[in-house]
Amino acid sequence: MRITRSMMTNTYLCNLNGNMNRLSKYLEQESTGRAINRISDDPVRTTQSLSARNKLSGIERYQRNVSTARNLLTDTEESVSELNGILQDAYEKAVSANSGTLNDDDLSSISEEIKALRNEVLSVANASYGDSYLFAGYNAAGSSGGELPFAVDAAGDLYYNGINMSNEASADDISSAAKNASDAMSGASDLNTSVQASDVSEYNSILRDAAALAESLSTVASAAGVASAGGLDIAGSADVDASDASVLTGLSGTVSSTRDDLSDAVSALQNAISVGQAAADAAKDAHDALEQAQLSGDSGAVTLAQSAYDDSVSAAKAAAQDVKDLSDSAYSAASAAQTSVNDMKAAADSAVSVSTASLDLEAADVLSLPVGSGQTMQVSISGAELLGRGSDNVYGILDGFYQALESGAGSDELSGYITNLQDAQSRVLSLEAEVGAKENRLKTLSARYDANVTNYTQMRSDAEDADLAEVITNYTTAETVYNAALSAGSEIIQTSLLDFLN
Repeated sequence: MRITRSMMTNTYLCNLNGNMNRLSKYLEQESTGRAINRISDDPVRTTQSLSARNKLSGIERYQRNVSTARNLLTDTEESVSELNGILQDAYEKAVSANSGTLNDDDLSSISEEIKALRNEVLSVANASYGDSYLFAGYNAAGSSGGELPFAVDAAGDLYYNGINMSNEASADDISSAAKNASDAMSGASDLNTSVQASDVSEYNSILRDAAALAESLSTVASAAGVASAGGLDIAGSADVDASDASVLTGLSGTVSSTRDDLSDAVSALQNAISVGQAAADAAKDAHDALEQAQLSGDSGAVTLAQSAYDDSVSAAKAAAQDVKDLSDSAYSAASAAQTSVNDMKAAADSAVSVSTASLDLEAADVLSLPVGSGQTMQVSISGAELLGRGSDNVYGILDGFYQALESGAGSDELSGYITNLQDAQSRVLSLEAEVGAKENRLKTLSARYDANVTNYTQMRSDAEDADLAEVITNYTTAETVYNAALSAGSEIIQTSLLDFLN
C-alpha cells in the first residue's frame, strides 16, 4: 500500500486534534473542579452522580419536614404540659373544697380560681405556631370568619371549629344516665320479685329487700334528673334543629314528671319501711317479753305477753303488706321513668348526630407531614383529642365544677369532680407521653438523615469531583505530547510553493 504525504498529513492533523481535545478536557476539569461536565464524559459516573443527587434532594426535603415537625411537637408538648398543670391545680382545689374544713369565703375563693383555670384551658387550646393554630387540624386559620378554633357562646356552649362540643357532652351524660337507670332497674327487678313473693310473715326479709329496692329506685330517679336537665341543655342550643328542640323540651317535661312520681313513690316506700321496721322491732321486743313471762311461770303474765306479741306480729304483717304494695307501685313508677329516660337518650342522640359526626371527622383531621419514604407522622393533636369529648371534656369538667361550687353543692357531688379530674389528667399525661415518643423518633430520624447526607454527598463527590493533582498531571502530560506533536509535524507537513519560491 502506497503511503502518500497527504495521508500522513491527515493522520497527523487528526491525532493533533485529539491531543487538543484532551488538553481542552483537562483544562475544563481543572477550571470547574468536576470530573464530568456532560453526560458523554462518563455515562456510568453520571448515573451515579444523578442517583446521589436524587437521594440528597429527597433527604433534604425530609429533613425540612422533620425540623418543622420537631418544632410543632415541641410547642404541642409545652401546651399539653400546661394543660396538665391546670388539671393538677384544679384537682388540688377539688380535694381542698371537699375536705369539709373550709368556710363559705374559702369556697368562694376556690370557685373563682376554678373559673380562671377553666378560662385558661381555652387559651391553651387556642395556642398557635407562627400564623397557624396548633390544635385546629388542617383548619390552621381558625373556624369560618377567622374566629379562634375554640370559643364559648353566650349560652356557655363550647365550640370547636364551629362545632358544638357541649351538646355531645350533654348527650353523653344522658347516655350514662340511661345506663345507670338500666343497671339499677336490673337489680330492682330481682328485689321487687323477692318482695312480692315473700309472705307477710317474713316481714324482716321483706323490709330488707324493700330497703335495697328503694336505694336502686333512687338511682333511677337521679338518672332521670340528669336526663331531663341534659335534654333542656341541648334544646337550648342555637345550632339544634327547631323540631329536635321541641321534641327534647317535651320529653324533658315527661322525664321530669316521671321522676317526680318516682321520687314520691320512693319517699312513700321509705316511710312505710320505717313504720314496718318499728313494727318489726316491737314484735321482737314482745317476743322477748313473752319468753321472760314463760320463764317466770306466771300464767297471767304469759297470757298478757302472748296477747301483746300476737298484736305486734299482726301489726308487723300489716306494715309488711303496705311495704309490698308500695314496693310494687314504686317499681312501676321507676319503669315509667326508665322508659322516658331511654326516649330522651334516643332523641338526644338524634339531635346531636350531625355535630357528633362532624367531631369524629375533626378528631381524625390532624396535621401530618411525610418524614421518610412511606412514613407519615401526625405532628400535632386535634383539639377534640386535646380537651376530650363528651363527659370527658376538660372545659366541661371545670365548668361543671365551677357551677357546683357556685350553687353550694354538697360533698357527694364535689367528690365526683375529684374522680373526673383524675381521669382527665391521666388522659392528658398519656397524650404528653405520646408526643414525647414522637419527638424521640424524630430525633433519631434527624441523626440518621445527617449521616445519610454525609454518605450521599461523598458518593456525589466521588462521581463528580475531579482529582486536581491527577488532572494537572494529565494536563501537563497532554501539553507535552501536544508540543512534541507540533514539533514532529513540522517535519511531516510538505513545504508550500511560497517556501520554494523564497
